[in-house]
Amino acid sequence: MGALYARLIRWRFGIRWYALVLLGIPVLGWHMGRVAGADPKYDLSTPTLIFSALLNLLITGPLGEELGWRGYALPRLLKRFNPFVASLILGAIWDVWHLPAFFVSTLVQSGIFLPIFLFGALCTSILATWTFQHTGQSVLVTVLLHYMANYSLSILGAPFPAFTLVMLVLATLAVVLDKRFGWFRKP
Repeated sequence: MGALYARLIRWRFGIRWYALVLLGIPVLGWHMGRVAGADPKYDLSTPTLIFSALLNLLITGPLGEELGWRGYALPRLLKRFNPFVASLILGAIWDVWHLPAFFVSTLVQSGIFLPIFLFGALCTSILATWTFQHTGQSVLVTVLLHYMANYSLSILGAPFPAFTLVMLVLATLAVVLDKRFGWFRKP
């Protein structure tokens, strides 16, 4: 259990990873939201509501999920599978985890086209594996990646199909261009 929480607070992984996750993803999300003319999915009319929305986005998804997905499951999958296969397996499990949310009308997922969401989670899983491995298995970076994706979609109003396309492009670039990573190398 100590190793799990140690990965959550592992924060020394270089400014470029912070910039990629904390600036890169929201800039893309902001641009997509402006192009689409989208509005936030939360009421942001007061500082209290802004804080509440940001805290809700952190607690209801990234913080708990990433402890399980990247903190617990991914290291175990990487012992048996190469990073690409481990990412796809974990992405598929992540997909199944979210399925019930599509049948609850008050949840955000109920308004998203299911196949696009499932594909987007697979792409995001690949990116999360890539950042996790490049940051010394920091769960913090994957929490931030997940948080910024949710922030881009919910607060900045990025349309889910466009955001999924960007995640696909980024995941493809990570797999194709990062030759040293060993995406297909056996464990």
